[in-house]
Amino acid sequence: MRRITVTLGRRRLSRVASAGYPASMDSFAPPNAPGGPNPDFVDARPPVLATVAGVALLGSGLAWFAAGVQVLLLITVANPLWYAPALVMAGCGLIIMPAGALATRARAIALGAALVASAAALLAGGVWVLYMLWNGAFSFLAFMASLLGVLAVGLGALALPGVLAVDRARRALWAA
Repeated sequence: MRRITVTLGRRRLSRVASAGYPASMDSFAPPNAPGGPNPDFVDARPPVLATVAGVALLGSGLAWFAAGVQVLLLITVANPLWYAPALVMAGCGLIIMPAGALATRARAIALGAALVASAAALLAGGVWVLYMLWNGAFSFLAFMASLLGVLAVGLGALALPGVLAVDRARRALWAA
């Protein structure tokens, strides 16, 4: 028996590697060791759908921010209350971008934050697009941000069960 110690930042991990177990059971074995990769680490990898949803959320956040800034810079309205949807679109875009980037790595809290902010941006963007169409104007960027937001929310909702499973697997690894 030998003791293997690995230091990750301030956390020190120590395991006993036994010759009686296959290499796949040793948590510090290289991934190409005989016996295949460790099943614990395989469960903690982000699924492809989470990566795709995170990229879609990142693009959606960028589109919402750009649409909100465009509306704030180019439109003047008589009632200042109509600036609220543009402020919500830009603010939610600033929240969705980093949360979408973290969602590509299957972080459950980031995916949840991105989905909530995307829903708020969709609500504000929908109000703004309807207001613009009612008054004879059209913002292609706001319209495309709405479509990309719907796609991103749909993909994020589909990726949520897999992301939660990966989050549980990571917590089990850190608890061990």
